[in-house]
Amino acid sequence: MSHMAERSSRRFHQETKDVLGGPPVPADLELWPESWLTIEYKTYPRLPKIELPQTAPSADFFDIVKKRSSKRTVSGGSVKLEALSSILRYSCGIVSRKGGMHRAQPSAGTRFPLEVYPLVLHGSDALPAGLYHYGVKEHVLDVLWQKSLEEEVKGMFTYEWSRSVALILLITAVFERTQEKYGERGYRYCLLEAGHVGQGIYLAAGAMDLSCCALAGTHDEVLEKLIDIDGSTESLVYALALG
Repeated sequence: MSHMAERSSRRFHQETKDVLGGPPVPADLELWPESWLTIEYKTYPRLPKIELPQTAPSADFFDIVKKRSSKRTVSGGSVKLEALSSILRYSCGIVSRKGGMHRAQPSAGTRFPLEVYPLVLHGSDALPAGLYHYGVKEHVLDVLWQKSLEEEVKGMFTYEWSRSVALILLITAVFERTQEKYGERGYRYCLLEAGHVGQGIYLAAGAMDLSCCALAGTHDEVLEKLIDIDGSTESLVYALALG
């Protein structure tokens, strides 16, 4: 057996081809269980909040796409709260409330399994260093804790340069939100959605004249412990550095 044939990813991909892998999805929405029609939002009601500014930036979309690149160069400063607000809203936030809550990214079955945790390494008075959660529904930051991370960050990422960026957006997936409807194939959809959000972050950052770089070198278990998630029902799937 070749090395390639031994990869679990090959087996998983083959076994989730052309099938939903979950319960049948009736064409009639009235037959769907209530849980399939309910969009879930992770909340931290007891924690303090930082209100995100209501921004309305504009940019030439095609020009931003042409300029998009992974940049490891950093300014050494912090990211303004207004810029972070725009990046979050226009990559994974609610962009319209007309007729419901329309999100920036596509999501299989409108299940929206992703959560975003801004990890601020170089803070400011408006946004101190620490760990936050993006409260999508209210467009706020939940303050998980605030403190300097100069020492802890050394064990979170493999890249030395990542310690100098202003902040890192940690993206997790709550898999059951999607897999409840789509079974094992739903895992694919969670990862695809992370890619949609990641591209939105790249483009929104470009519109804010900020550098952005996706991070592959993450120490997942360390970061999951930091976020206080179990790494199984909710797990880290993506990280992007902004500077």
